[in-house]
Amino acid sequence: EVRAALEESEKRFMDVAGAAGEFIWETGPDGSFVFVTGRAEDVLGYSAEELIGRSPFDFVDEESSWDVRKEFLDAAQFGHSFRGLVFKFVNRDGRKVWLEFNGVPLFDSEGAVTGFRGASSDITAQKKAVQDLRDREDMLQSISDSVQDALVLMDENGLVHFWNPAAENIFGFSAEEMLGESLECCFYA
Repeated sequence: EVRAALEESEKRFMDVAGAAGEFIWETGPDGSFVFVTGRAEDVLGYSAEELIGRSPFDFVDEESSWDVRKEFLDAAQFGHSFRGLVFKFVNRDGRKVWLEFNGVPLFDSEGAVTGFRGASSDITAQKKAVQDLRDREDMLQSISDSVQDALVLMDENGLVHFWNPAAENIFGFSAEEMLGESLECCFYA
């Protein structure tokens, strides 16, 4: 009966971990994985068995390597949790993926950190979407800065939300003066 309850609890944990879209992990005293759920294979391309005994640092992109090490070493030294750590990793195929890490320290009976337990999510799609949005905003800003015509965007109440440099030249008011204002001030009776 105890064994069945334990198996059911483990199955529940694995089901929730899989449904969360994250992979769950645990590191030992040397920082290497001692436990990883199978979902890690979807992200990193390595099976849980292949990851056991390897350090998460084995997969960190060189550009992020020192930042990752510093964050984890600080957390280990001071025995604190970390949340929302975002780093670039390289999967088995050589593709770079962005992972977000959340973890809590594990302590021995004397209060020394013996490892960490946590969850990681692949946020590559979100990072790409944010970068694509920034790129589009930069492109639109470049276009609006270079046109000779006034570009003015207003909301349904007639208040200005965008005012390009040409509008500044034509109307004689800066964007800072016009944002959130009505165009009425630009026309004289």
